[in-house]
Amino acid sequence: MRSPAYNRFIFLLSVVGILIAGYLWKMHATPELIPCGRGRGCETVALSPYSRFPYGTGLPIAAWGTLGYIGLTILATLRMMQLPAHILKPVRILQGAGLITGMCASVLLTVIQAVIIKAFCKWCLASEVIMSFMLIVFIMEWRAWQSHTNQTHESLS
Repeated sequence: MRSPAYNRFIFLLSVVGILIAGYLWKMHATPELIPCGRGRGCETVALSPYSRFPYGTGLPIAAWGTLGYIGLTILATLRMMQLPAHILKPVRILQGAGLITGMCASVLLTVIQAVIIKAFCKWCLASEVIMSFMLIVFIMEWRAWQSHTNQTHESLS
């Protein structure tokens, strides 16, 4: 996979993330229960004070997730444009930082579901899997880029 293909995959996953997190945000704003298949894990998680940040009183976590995925989509879009290298490098760094932040939040939220709430929201877990795949793809791209950069430097020596 070439570097643009990695980023396009991140773009597609971030759009799916927007759809999932946006759906959960919409459901938080309505009195309807979140459909979750068998069990009531989504309802239990959504009614928990941990489903808001700051704890118990702030915006729904899904709102923060939606905003995060929108930011990642914008960064992926910028990377698909023909921008100068001095602009693309900070965009790539911001994208990596956003993915690491999103992954840390996903791990924390999964631990909270498992240890404190003792229930799992399938939609939340789907979002967390998407964030994991995005970070894995980013790392694969970063390694491919580093390998190419090292080979270029060696051939110049």
